[in-house]
Amino acid sequence: MGWSPLQLGLSGAAGRLSSGPGRGNRRGAALAPVRTVGVAAAGEQMLERTAQVQGALFPREQTTLASEVEGAVVAVVADFGDPVKQGQILMRIDPREYQLHADSAHATLDQARARLANSKADFERLNELKRQGLISPQQFDKTSATMQVDQADVESAEKALALARKKLDDTAIRAPFAGAVQKRMASVGEYVVPGKQLYQII
Repeated sequence: MGWSPLQLGLSGAAGRLSSGPGRGNRRGAALAPVRTVGVAAAGEQMLERTAQVQGALFPREQTTLASEVEGAVVAVVADFGDPVKQGQILMRIDPREYQLHADSAHATLDQARARLANSKADFERLNELKRQGLISPQQFDKTSATMQVDQADVESAEKALALARKKLDDTAIRAPFAGAVQKRMASVGEYVVPGKQLYQII
């Protein structure tokens, strides 16, 4: 049977309508899935900037302590890693012999001072007699010389006592500044001599 132009147009339109939804479903199936996105309020924040570097640390002060006297170590007060204060005692060397020397030097000084006091008294007395012409110049000169010798003995005894006291004080090893013990090089019972290294302090 034959088709009119009107019938052909309606038939083509119906075909396009029936095929349209199918193509639309295929395009929908190819769409990406829905993703959830979080939202936060913007704000100011301080950021700390850091950097890594390589280097070496050196102490501001460093010293090696050595003994100034000889004797046996009787006490170790500070050891490796211990913090120390300036003047703190780190180690003790047997002080008994040095204490005896200091006591003896003190007694010698007392005796010298006593002799000087007597010779000064004699000098003053004979000086008055000399002015009165009651003694010879030789007698006065002898008394004057004796006083000068006694004065020199006092000065020598004072120096000896100061030295004895210094050696006694040197039996206590002290920190010269505040820091820490880096190394200890002597132990209790060890006999040390002058120049023996005892500590490294930093």
